[in-house]
Amino acid sequence: ESAVTTGFGPKVISIQQPISGKFRLFVMNKAVGGAVNLAACHPIVNIVLYNGVWKSMRLNLRDALDSALDSPANVSPCWHVCDLKIESDTKMGDQCLECYEVDKLLGAEPAFDPT
Repeated sequence: ESAVTTGFGPKVISIQQPISGKFRLFVMNKAVGGAVNLAACHPIVNIVLYNGVWKSMRLNLRDALDSALDSPANVSPCWHVCDLKIESDTKMGDQCLECYEVDKLLGAEPAFDPT
C-alpha cells in the first residue's frame, strides 16, 4: 500500500476477508518537506470490528516527549503501536483477535522481519 503524504487523516486499512497470522502495527511519519515530531501529531489508532471500535490506542505523549528529547533531531519517524495475533475465524469477531500494546517510538523505520 502506498502512503498518502499530504493532508490529514484518517488513514483506513480494511481487511476484507478473514486472515490469520501475527502482525505488527506501525504508524509511520511520512511528512513531506521537513521533520515533524510524531508526538506533535497526536496519533490515534482504532481497531474496528463489525460491532464497532474494539480497541483504541493513543501514543503515550509523556514517553514520546521524553524519547524526542533524547533523539538528536527530536524526530521519531515511527510508532510501534501493537502486535496483533489473528486466529482463523470466518466471523472475524473479537474472540479471534489478540492485541499486545507496545506503544514505543522508534528512531528509524523498522526493517522487514518475516519471522
